[in-house]
Amino acid sequence: MTEFRSLRSPVKGSEFWILVLLTRLRTKKKEQADQWLFRGLAVFAQSIVGVDNSPIVPSSGLVTEFGLIERAEVSEVTAERFPDIEVVIAGELIEHIVDAPNLITRVLGEFPNSRVLFTTPNSTGITNVLLALVNRESQHRDHVCIYSYRTLVRFSGLSSTHELQLRPYRVSYPEYKSSSTRATRRLVSSLEKFLHLIERIWPLYSAGWILDFEPIRSQETSP
Repeated sequence: MTEFRSLRSPVKGSEFWILVLLTRLRTKKKEQADQWLFRGLAVFAQSIVGVDNSPIVPSSGLVTEFGLIERAEVSEVTAERFPDIEVVIAGELIEHIVDAPNLITRVLGEFPNSRVLFTTPNSTGITNVLLALVNRESQHRDHVCIYSYRTLVRFSGLSSTHELQLRPYRVSYPEYKSSSTRATRRLVSSLEKFLHLIERIWPLYSAGWILDFEPIRSQETSP
């Protein structure tokens, strides 16, 4: 799970019009954990709107205390429908898409002047490396692909309007701390600190990657 804290630095310091592409909400509960991307980013946004194709979201949209979540497919996301967007964020989405390069190219083309960020798990993340020792891996049943640093670097050639920077994000297990005993929370926190040390030393073991596409600003030439 991507902590919204991993995405705060690109948007912190100013208020933006943010569009968040979500992956199928599974609950209507508004008392979501602070790690919920939409909720976590809302505090930095002048205006925020979500897009989700989940059947939980009514056709008229889901009104939350943080903003409106519209029901739509990613293919229906256009600059005409969502004008004035300065930042587009898709958290843990592309691993659910068969043709992720095509999706990324389309979103970048729709929002050539906006900052566009995608997050995705890392195929060589430390959790999966450790689980591989016991013939296991951590994958959601809806994942159809998983990327490594080297494969994501190739996405830099998808757009002539944006420049890609890759940044790692750290492992986090909020689901194990939100409804567990105090002893378990301490154990999980200690494990996270240990894994964060490994991730800091060897970034290719990080839990996932943030693909940060910044629009290329045309340089003004002096007369």
